[in-house]
Amino acid sequence: MNHPFRRSLIAVAAMSAGALVLAALEIVLTGRATHLYLVWNLFLAALPLGFALLSETLLRDDGGWRRAWIPTALWLLFLPNSPYILTDFIHLSYTNHRLLWEALLLMVWFSGAGLFLGLVSLRILHEAVAKRCSARVGWAFVGVVSLLAGLGVSLGRFERWNSWDAIHAPFQIFTDIARGLTPGGAPRIRLILPWTLGAFFGLAYLTLWAAHADGAATSRTESGRDPDPGADQSGIPSAGGSGRKNDSTKLNA
Repeated sequence: MNHPFRRSLIAVAAMSAGALVLAALEIVLTGRATHLYLVWNLFLAALPLGFALLSETLLRDDGGWRRAWIPTALWLLFLPNSPYILTDFIHLSYTNHRLLWEALLLMVWFSGAGLFLGLVSLRILHEAVAKRCSARVGWAFVGVVSLLAGLGVSLGRFERWNSWDAIHAPFQIFTDIARGLTPGGAPRIRLILPWTLGAFFGLAYLTLWAAHADGAATSRTESGRDPDPGADQSGIPSAGGSGRKNDSTKLNA
């Protein structure tokens, strides 16, 4: 694999595989398939990564958004499935206390895998947007997308909407959004969760970004190279680590 994000892709694939192995072991050892819904939710969380890779490929080949807007829209539509798995911890309240630790272990693996699948997909499109616009636009994109992801989780958990419902029932969804954001129109948690979970998703991404940036800066310093060669429009070195300068379209933040 020679993809610029190959290390991230291998890492999230390994984490997802570990979650699936644990789910299979539960079935083999207990004879029960209590947590199969986690497998489905992990599949939904993986879809945004696929759409992000498709968008990135189309942008790289075509150089514009003309062909990439459809997979990018689908990416945004399915992205809330990534942090959504974090809310599956609610099912622990219905778990037999003798099986609590086994269930918790599965939840941690699946929620972690789902979260990182979404974060890596956001990293791919953040870099694409920043390269074609500016660093500021790239970070504005991250902030808006994170809040929309939190809103999508709330619609899925409390209103029971699915990603594909946005295609055939958009007006009903907008009605639920308006009611949920109106003080007194919904329980307090439905007002709080979209923003807190969106902020969590955005800060989790910022943590991932900062770790990458610090590691890249340390490597360049130790090798005696220019501390900022090949920085992309998102403010960090390109994922491929090529160290080449950006083209003449680079805009300084």
